[in-house]
Amino acid sequence: FKRGGYQFTFNRRTGEFESILADKIELLKKPLRFNFMRSPTDNDSPKGDWFNAHLHDYDTKVFNTNIQVIENDIVIVVKESFGWNINQPFLYGTVIYRINHQGALFVRFDFTATSKLAQLPRIGLRFFLDKSFNKVEYLGYGPTESYIDKHQSCYVGKFTDKVEKMYEPYIRPQENSSHYDCRYVKISSPKITLEFSGADPKTGNVHNLSFNASEYTQEELWSKKHNWELEKCGNTVLCVDYKMSGVGSNSCGPALAQKYRIQLPKVQGEVQIRFK
Repeated sequence: FKRGGYQFTFNRRTGEFESILADKIELLKKPLRFNFMRSPTDNDSPKGDWFNAHLHDYDTKVFNTNIQVIENDIVIVVKESFGWNINQPFLYGTVIYRINHQGALFVRFDFTATSKLAQLPRIGLRFFLDKSFNKVEYLGYGPTESYIDKHQSCYVGKFTDKVEKMYEPYIRPQENSSHYDCRYVKISSPKITLEFSGADPKTGNVHNLSFNASEYTQEELWSKKHNWELEKCGNTVLCVDYKMSGVGSNSCGPALAQKYRIQLPKVQGEVQIRFK
């Protein structure tokens, strides 16, 4: 598909964008996928359930894909489920991708969780970008990491930073350096800027996002026992979360309070992506 000087390649079998070209420059180092997993923190007692449900290495099963042109917008409707093919999926539902005439991409999802899943650590999109995407700007809680239940040491403002400086080197690698309640997030290379925002599909109102930008994958973080063992992946990994669960205190205290969880079984949202 070509819109607004951008070219999109969509795989109907996997239900994913495999390529986004801007002036013949490839933006995606890997296909664009939904992201439901985080590298477990010390407080993430449900992590065994997350791995057992295969949030970390899920397969997609695409039941139907419909592509239309509506008022010059390309609209792709995908009905799919997430989970290992031999197991009960942990989520199923519908994703609507819309590319407008300017090349902006809108990703709307309407998912239902199955009994396979009691808690969902995050829901959003994960981008593998060229490492030249190293400048970040956001309007939200900063300058240090923040979560829905951990942000009183931060304040709301407009912040800029380099990706390599946004990592929090916990001795035992784990989820780190997310930023909560962001009205927008921008990540830039010398040639192009990607801007992200969120919307509530029920009301159309702005929905603030969380995000994490890192030189490390979440897989690298959960597979190593010490921070000095970590190896950079060679890309900029950007996680744009419609919602991120709180981190809680369950290593030595109560389970995460309901108000800080992603409310299940219905999960709906929209992430908007503009290229500048």
